[in-house]
Amino acid sequence: MTCRCWRSTPASGATCCTRSTCCSKSLPPPPEPAMPHDAQTDQRRWAKYFPLAREAECLQRMRDAIDSIPGAYCMVLSTLDGMQLACVQTMREVNASRLAAITGSVCGLGETLGKELGQENFRDVLISTATGIAVVQRLPAPGNRMVLLTAANHEANVGIVSAQARYCAQALSEAAFIAG
Repeated sequence: MTCRCWRSTPASGATCCTRSTCCSKSLPPPPEPAMPHDAQTDQRRWAKYFPLAREAECLQRMRDAIDSIPGAYCMVLSTLDGMQLACVQTMREVNASRLAAITGSVCGLGETLGKELGQENFRDVLISTATGIAVVQRLPAPGNRMVLLTAANHEANVGIVSAQARYCAQALSEAAFIAG
């Protein structure tokens, strides 16, 4: 909230200014800080898909995606054959290497089902349960040898989860080495 007397927002909890003609509004407390993230990569595998110099940038992009999805609690980047490359999670613990293995299989099933139905250009698989949402998405080229899992609780909006996962997948793909 910006004080009518100041051109910027003063420190939290402070009165807006000290002028005698001040509007004397007390400011609301600052918003809750974002939940801390636990982020990790398998650098040996990471180096096969990304320049090591882009590791921090990619992890930050994953953190930003988690923060932009209300209720999101983890994002796992893995190879098509189910090997974990990176994981970003909030306070909720997940077994990222197990999720990576499952994610690779789910992606393969989604692609096969799409082909059997005569559909082309597989994009993602959405899993919706009573307690949450998971989006499994194959990264576009040049990162198309990787899969991104995004998980959120039941309060999350399916469209937001899917769209933010897609934006993150695109950004990660652009940072990857060219497939070949």
